[in-house]
Amino acid sequence: MNRRVIRRRDREGTADRTRLRTRLAAGTIALGVIAAGLLQPPQETEARWADGDSGRATFTANLARPVATAQCLTESAILGLGPRVTMYWRVPAEATGMTVANVQYGRLVNGAMRPATSAELAMVTTTGTPNGYTTGVQGGLLSGLLGGSVTVGIRFVNAEGWTSSWLTADATIALLGLATSCTNSSRAS
Repeated sequence: MNRRVIRRRDREGTADRTRLRTRLAAGTIALGVIAAGLLQPPQETEARWADGDSGRATFTANLARPVATAQCLTESAILGLGPRVTMYWRVPAEATGMTVANVQYGRLVNGAMRPATSAELAMVTTTGTPNGYTTGVQGGLLSGLLGGSVTVGIRFVNAEGWTSSWLTADATIALLGLATSCTNSSRAS
């Protein structure tokens, strides 16, 4: 009886070892297949929508800002009434085709330059040639200047609507027109 039990145990032990070896071999093969799939680089393909054609273009924009030719000037009539700011400027050489017809006038409102309204434009005069213009601003664009300060400006606008930066005049008139100052500067559009 003892021998039968031992033989049965030997047979069961051998069967268990065989099953274990089979499982280990299957697992090793599976890991090998997975690893081989992960290690291979992806194959190159050409997408159906790929097109070898390309395009190329160049463009130039005449967006150089007007150039100051002299310091701006602030004038005040009797007791600071009727203030006037005068700007002296020219069209820069790199702004080919730009003239006074391409100029837009504006003023600083709440920290940003904005184009002048048609009513404000009635108080703007510009004379001269592309080599040197004189622009005078008074009235509407200078509202609140009596005893204060204002920033007025000019910029170019090309046919496509692109704009240059502003050439500005920062003007100050003391109360009663006793002291005036004006400084040219530039501001982003």
